Amino acid sequence: MESRHLRSFLHIAELGSLSQAAARLELSQPALSRHLKALEDAAGTRLLHRTGRGVQLTDAGQILADRARIIIDEMEKLNSDLAGLQGDVQGSLSIGFPPTAGSRFAGPVVEAFHRRYPNVKLRVIQLLSGALEKALLENRIDMGILYAGALSANLNTQLIWQESMQLITPADDLPINRQHPQVLSSEITLSKALTLPQILPNRPHGLRALLEREAFRHNLQLNTVIEAESMQIQLELVRRGLGYTVMPEGIALPPDVRNVPISNPGLQRQCLLAWSKNQALSNAGRAMQDILQQHISGRNAG
Repeated sequence: MESRHLRSFLHIAELGSLSQAAARLELSQPALSRHLKALEDAAGTRLLHRTGRGVQLTDAGQILADRARIIIDEMEKLNSDLAGLQGDVQGSLSIGFPPTAGSRFAGPVVEAFHRRYPNVKLRVIQLLSGALEKALLENRIDMGILYAGALSANLNTQLIWQESMQLITPADDLPINRQHPQVLSSEITLSKALTLPQILPNRPHGLRALLEREAFRHNLQLNTVIEAESMQIQLELVRRGLGYTVMPEGIALPPDVRNVPISNPGLQRQCLLAWSKNQALSNAGRAMQDILQQHISGRNAG
């Protein structure tokens, strides 16, 4: 099986249409059909069957599509590693961001990297921290941003930045704030913040783990009333007066919510760049590492 045939097949599988795949690849439909026939001859079975709306994968086609994606990813990584031996920054790189870090840093970091290294095929994904750690351990992505905590020993990590956390509360006039008047102050102690009804992501999210550790240290029971995986949903539920949450300083907040600094003591979270110990960083990975450090250093200096 030739890699160009596998790539063509993946486009067909994604679009569910030979004509659309041919247009995307800038091939004639007969040429694309020849790619498909070569694959089916090599596989010894049909990979697609036609429907009124296009084409669908057969069981064999689905198996090939799943394996082909892995093969193509490995080939791109191989090309990146070989290019790295020549000192060139090219090939491919995949990086994952958790939602809060992604909303604040992914845009400027990816822009700076792409402008400096346009020959690198960059893939950026957003996952919750637990899923992100799993993707790193399974080598589905090259590197990612994680939060310090009970991380796998099979990951290399480097401290990138440290951020202060803040309490997010609904507007002052909602009934929940009258039940918890301590949130109306200009700041709140960590112990008081931990006892409030919280809207938090489910385990094993890094923020949830951080707050549970702090509650244990202060001999308190974390009061999680609603679990919500999405940052936007957490903020919307806070806005509706269903509880409170904790997020890093500097995050963009919607109307009708406010931030209250946490003090005495403050609450800090360490953000780490992580990658698998089973896979060394390519030149593109090391270049991204430098871009991240430069961006964070410039942000802190500003």
